[in-house]
Amino acid sequence: MKGTMALLKVAVNNNFGWSWMRETYLRRKQRLWEPLLLLFGILVSAPGLTYVYVKVLNIFYDQGAVLHQPQIILTLAILAAQFIMLLFGFFWLISVFYFSNDLPRLVPLPLTPQAILGSKFLQVMMNELLTVLIFVGPAAAVYGVRSGAGAGYWIAALLTAFLLPVIPLAIAGVLTVLLMRVINVRRSRDLLTVIAGIIGLAVFIVIQYLTARMPDGREAEYLSKLLSTQNGLIEALGRRFPPSIWATNAMAHYHNAAGLAQFAVYIGVSLALLATMLLAAKILFYDGLLAGGASARKVRLTALEIKSVQARGAIPAIIKREWLTLRRTPVFVLQWLTSALVFPIMLGILYLTKSSNIPIKISEVPVHWLALAGAGLIAFGGTMMQLAPTIISREGNNFWLIKVIPVSPADQLRAKQVQIWEATLLASLPTMAVLGYIGGFKVEILIPTIVLGILGLYPLINLGLLLDLLRPKLHWTNPQQAMKGNLNVLADMAFGLIILGGCVFMVIKCFQAGWTALLVYAALGLLLAVLGYLLDAAVRRVGTKRLREIEM
Repeated sequence: MKGTMALLKVAVNNNFGWSWMRETYLRRKQRLWEPLLLLFGILVSAPGLTYVYVKVLNIFYDQGAVLHQPQIILTLAILAAQFIMLLFGFFWLISVFYFSNDLPRLVPLPLTPQAILGSKFLQVMMNELLTVLIFVGPAAAVYGVRSGAGAGYWIAALLTAFLLPVIPLAIAGVLTVLLMRVINVRRSRDLLTVIAGIIGLAVFIVIQYLTARMPDGREAEYLSKLLSTQNGLIEALGRRFPPSIWATNAMAHYHNAAGLAQFAVYIGVSLALLATMLLAAKILFYDGLLAGGASARKVRLTALEIKSVQARGAIPAIIKREWLTLRRTPVFVLQWLTSALVFPIMLGILYLTKSSNIPIKISEVPVHWLALAGAGLIAFGGTMMQLAPTIISREGNNFWLIKVIPVSPADQLRAKQVQIWEATLLASLPTMAVLGYIGGFKVEILIPTIVLGILGLYPLINLGLLLDLLRPKLHWTNPQQAMKGNLNVLADMAFGLIILGGCVFMVIKCFQAGWTALLVYAALGLLLAVLGYLLDAAVRRVGTKRLREIEM
């Protein structure tokens, strides 16, 4: 236990960069604009998003109160948070368990596998508490205030919220240890890891779809049963992941024996899954690690392969290198592919279940709103891929190559921009295809969606690249820290939401003023193009200087 806590302290310090921030911001008083800029982005974007989320929660609370089930907002928030933690936690745990740079230093030390994995598990859990805060925090506050809950509720909510990441991450941890023990073929380990991750994502979402469907032909009977049964709607929502029901009851029924029993069940299952993960670590961790997970394989070119190498221009060569870096790092490619597939899969599921679960028919929505909503999804999906705000950070210890290769910083920036555009547009194709299918491949929907979506990516990509140039995270022990542990990603999403929110506001005002859809399209496209050009100019002006100034 002592070794685990010591490792946790070092890992958390390295993950959040507390020592570096204390030395840079507090003692040296340098680069103070960075936290101020991040704080500004959060203060500008967070209130608006929180207001909308709380508004939706209040609507659900009112609807639930009519059915005598107001705690449904807790179930929905907990289920969403745990779904995200289970899905993305799986990829994160693969990264910190098997692809961390500190593993070659930790393994020879007198530490048990349980201590190493336990500390890394707690590190990921601390990061995922932010997910809990975003999704469950407002829901718990709305329920507590609206229901007039006493002090006991807030204590129960705090304890339950702290334990919410344990079960989904423990499940992901067990699957990770088992998976990496099975995938022990050195020559194809990285590829198999990516394929297994994608298969796991697909299987999980298919299960969600199958368990979420109402029985065909008996929808009225099904709904009547849900509404007439106490907590029926909550149990129907939570049956896909029972811990969400336990956590809901532990918070909502904190004052009676049933709630305490549910809390005890949640704690018991959490401990059992943690014990299972640590037992699997004790038996299988080193075997999986020695099979090739902790170190990259060395590739030796044959004489024929060396002769076949062809010279190419500097920019195409750098673009190819960026693709190789993305493809050969499982964590990077999993993040990219997951973000590319989540939106189209979820859209497809919603569309396929529209007859029983969605009260609004696609045919009833105005064409221009479908096009604008699709463009917004494409633009926001590009932000979710986290490619632009990590393009420099992902270099890590290899950043010195940028400093020494005989290619100008301007050409290197141009190559990185091209590669980001290629990867983003390629990953946006599934979303475009699903949106086209939902819209019946109508030209009046498809063309504005694609054109405005690409124009929306223009400022967002340049914004992310600019943020990473100003504050790259080059010192990381595992690849996941360059993406999910990078504050640039949070800042990029915050400022990106400000841009998209401003566009939504402008569109609404334009339609209220009586503008035609075509005129709104033109005005929105011009705004995005001008904003993208200005940010592009800032990248070229600032980036050339920053690539020379950045030190390892």
